[in-house]
Amino acid sequence: MASSTITASWTRRVLTHARERGLDATDLALELGIAGSELAAPHGRVCFAAHQHLLDHLARRLDDPGLGLAIGTGAAAADFGMIGLLAESCDTLGQALAMIRRFNAVANEASFMTFWVEGGRLIVQDAHHRDGRPMSPTVAEATLAFYLAVVRRTTGIAQPLVEVWLAHAAHRGWTAERAETFGVPRRFGRPIHALVFPAELIRAPLLTARPELASNLEPVVHHMHDALAPLDSPVARVAQQVRVDLARGGPVSLRRFARRAGISPRTLQRQLTDADHSYRELVDRTRRDAAYRLLTTSTVTLDAVAETLGYADIRAFRRACVRWFGVPPSQLRLREGGAAC
Repeated sequence: MASSTITASWTRRVLTHARERGLDATDLALELGIAGSELAAPHGRVCFAAHQHLLDHLARRLDDPGLGLAIGTGAAAADFGMIGLLAESCDTLGQALAMIRRFNAVANEASFMTFWVEGGRLIVQDAHHRDGRPMSPTVAEATLAFYLAVVRRTTGIAQPLVEVWLAHAAHRGWTAERAETFGVPRRFGRPIHALVFPAELIRAPLLTARPELASNLEPVVHHMHDALAPLDSPVARVAQQVRVDLARGGPVSLRRFARRAGISPRTLQRQLTDADHSYRELVDRTRRDAAYRLLTTSTVTLDAVAETLGYADIRAFRRACVRWFGVPPSQLRLREGGAAC
């Protein structure tokens, strides 16, 4: 996906590391087509192909094939933008991984991230293109080293790993010091890039957990994720129609939308499932975003907000708010400085 993008915060991390090693790579980034305005923007995006070229070029210029290991080890969750902040605010490692898998495109549109438990092991796979091709060794090692550094910091477990899988061959960049960073057997030439942990680690609580922050960040990351979707994608079309139907006070129905689109409800649901969404989830998220906006920026009464969002009574709306935000709507208004109830 030549046009896929990556969060500019990760590219900034690469440039910072280069400067720390005495190399100003700003001009090189510009030569590769990485705009200075995007690098400077808080939520800027950079072409992934250009980012990968930058990493590989710096590795050659510094004569360090293990550059990715050094960059990833020194990175923090914030270097992966909003999705990194959201993940480290979750209650458990399993919840954090689920958030990353769901919204990975916010960090890197080109990459494929997933995880599963098998044979008593938790396998976290990343650094692959969406078509299954492994990414370059430099990018792959930066990604895996980053994941490991963040897992250690957020769980407080010094050595959570069982082993590391790498799809490429060993190289001289794996110095003894860098190998010790992982401290476990490295399996080169595997079909995938992955970190292998004990299965029980998926339940590990995060020391950085901040449920209130996570509940506020998730709608923002949702919005960023949807903004990356093509305007004609099923997810974008459904989300837009749900917003329109709610605004008009009309019924919100998968069958109704499918009939408008000229497809069967089953086909629509399959399209959404392929995009890692469901109709119910899109409706729920749209209601949540609208509720947050109305409660924090308007003087609309709670009863009117509930009716606008299609709830039969205020009690159902209150239950939804507690599920979304951890507090009833009246408390959310007070907490966020909205209008008095």
